[in-house]
Amino acid sequence: MPSEKLENLMTRSVATARPDMSLAEAAKLMWDADCGFLPVVDPATDALCGVVTDRDACMAGMSRGRPLQELVVAEAMSRAVHALHPEDTSSQAGDLMARNQVRRVPVVDAARHVLGVVSLNDLALNARDRDDERAVTRTLSAIGRHRDLPVAAAPEQSGPSSPRQPVPDGRKARTKAQGGAKLAGSEPAG
Repeated sequence: MPSEKLENLMTRSVATARPDMSLAEAAKLMWDADCGFLPVVDPATDALCGVVTDRDACMAGMSRGRPLQELVVAEAMSRAVHALHPEDTSSQAGDLMARNQVRRVPVVDAARHVLGVVSLNDLALNARDRDDERAVTRTLSAIGRHRDLPVAAAPEQSGPSSPRQPVPDGRKARTKAQGGAKLAGSEPAG
């Protein structure tokens, strides 16, 4: 079955952030819009220059030990932005999401002005037949694959009650005893 054009799938009413906006302002925009992602636009040209997520804001505040009011979007945003165009298809969006492990992609015009956002949720809601459902499942599987994390030494006692082992960058570590396959302390109780 042919893929749907993004102009028919994308969310058109999209809040945007500016690089000089505080992360607190950006977080409030995300809260008010019930989203976790904002395209960031250059105030001089209105062109897409980055994206910021709720996770970006949270991690920036935590890692710098400063409140979000003291940090600006430019300090947390991703500048390597993947964008699509309205005439691109849901298949192209799914491929781009899977390849880059992203769940949302800005849709822009030729001048990189933000026209909308297409999300994994948009693709899932558009799935109408078994083939589309498989494509969405493949995309979600690729997006959700675990990245390699640093391996920490196994704790003396490994299991559901053992504490997670911190690693230098603050992420939960996988332990050698677990073969690096699971996060320490993430085993089901039982």
